[in-house]
Amino acid sequence: VQPAAGQKPAEPATATRRPTQPKQEVTVSTADPFAEPAAPRRSKPGASLYAQGTIGSNETDFRPAPGAWMAPGPESGFSELGSSTYGVPFTLGLGVRFYVSPRISLGTGVNYSLLTRSFTGSFDGVSGNVSHTLQYLGIPVNLFYDIISSERIKFYVYGGGAGEYCLSNKYRLYANPDIIRKYPVERLQFSVGGGLGVEFRLAPRLGIYLDPGVNYYFKSNQPRSIRTDKPLLINFDAGLRFNF
Repeated sequence: VQPAAGQKPAEPATATRRPTQPKQEVTVSTADPFAEPAAPRRSKPGASLYAQGTIGSNETDFRPAPGAWMAPGPESGFSELGSSTYGVPFTLGLGVRFYVSPRISLGTGVNYSLLTRSFTGSFDGVSGNVSHTLQYLGIPVNLFYDIISSERIKFYVYGGGAGEYCLSNKYRLYANPDIIRKYPVERLQFSVGGGLGVEFRLAPRLGIYLDPGVNYYFKSNQPRSIRTDKPLLINFDAGLRFNF
């Protein structure tokens, strides 16, 4: 249709578009809400370096029976004339733990133990103060169960045993000159023990731990020590653990 003279041509009509709404995605979970929770992540095997001190938990009377007392084992020639004073047993060692399940691990390693005592004694008619030192090298085997395990802390129980070989059995009588004698020990020292432990994670691969526990040392014809007089001992094992 032609417009009349003097009129502007009509503008073509344009369609009005509505703004496009963003599409909403609906995510449907396929997980079973009634399924059991996943098992905790298995801990990696770790190696530990630790220092251990042990104190007795029995009565503190170490006085021997009346009269002279001969040290057990081979005839040493040393006679005890009084009570013994015991030093705190000290142990150093290296160990490693291998996990066999998410919570159960086996631990073993090598331990060096030092036992000391002093007493008034005599040797070949010479009397004086005697220092007696024992050094042991042992292999412990323990089973660990993690009760609580997180990124920051781990709480566990453990139990096991150890066998130890006496490296040195030395007596020193302080005289002029000193009398020093060393005697071999043929049999091994066996023990069992257990306790509780806690580890605090300092870094992703480094933790500090404390393992208080109890050890029992069996009679096996060992030289006299705090272990023979007090076979039930309390242990305080503390150190660093490196996780690999």
